[in-house]
Amino acid sequence: MREAATRATSALEAAKDVPTFQARLKLRHPLAVYNISISQVVSRFLSALKSYQQLFLPYGANSELNTRKSEFIESLDSLLDALIEHIDDSNNVIRCFFDADSDPKYKKIYSQFKSSIRPYRDQIGKVVNKIKHEQGRLRPVSFSWPNGNCYGYFVEGADQEGAIGPDKSIHEGGNTAFSVARDFRLHVCGIYFVGTHLAQAIYEISGVGVPRRHVADQGAAGLAEVIKMVSEIPPIFFPDEIKKHIPSVKVTGSGALIACGDLRHEKVSVLPRSNVNISFVGDGVSRTFRMPYFNGNSL
Repeated sequence: MREAATRATSALEAAKDVPTFQARLKLRHPLAVYNISISQVVSRFLSALKSYQQLFLPYGANSELNTRKSEFIESLDSLLDALIEHIDDSNNVIRCFFDADSDPKYKKIYSQFKSSIRPYRDQIGKVVNKIKHEQGRLRPVSFSWPNGNCYGYFVEGADQEGAIGPDKSIHEGGNTAFSVARDFRLHVCGIYFVGTHLAQAIYEISGVGVPRRHVADQGAAGLAEVIKMVSEIPPIFFPDEIKKHIPSVKVTGSGALIACGDLRHEKVSVLPRSNVNISFVGDGVSRTFRMPYFNGNSL
């Protein structure tokens, strides 16, 4: 797949002769900062995808499947950390082009960049902050029926009555979850979304146009593999997600089509009365648990 690199790489390559001030921040050159950051995102995305694929392989005892689920959740947690760190690294890339954070031009460009990527940043940030600061935990959930299945996860939290289940500040009504099918497509789009807005910021700083052909970066080959693997995840989504925009990630010959919100995306929901498998971890005290999409005796 050609041109898997983000536009930010091309913008930074084009601006390589522009003066930089990374020494004041004790950082690498801004292109190096970006290369390391995107490489970490790609590495952790591939690990999460490979762990996800393991869930579909034959297994013996239930304990073997439970181990695979735990490994998937751990890899997902690491991916979310890398994505939020990548946004912070992108902020630092912009800072490297200014000799002081008080520079009015820096404040303007940084503010525009921050505002542009806020929808994606806030979505990941809520999850990561819940995990880091409020003891939220990622829990797997899956739907299965005779001819298919759909995996996902939710962020666990306690409600005002002490019941443990999907956190209401993240999941609508405390009764929903994230499907891998939508979530991973969203994060592929998020990588390019952030990269495009960072490229715009670099252009405003340097005045140097971004070449039409992208320059391959250290993560380009890995990004191509991520796109391919994500595009192969069946487009089967959780019930509430059918009404939402579905990011589109498709391989088209030697290229790819990535759209951040497509109402026309093929949408298939999990079937009613599917078998549901949810994993909770006891804490020695809590006795009440809420399951996503469970209303009385049916989904």
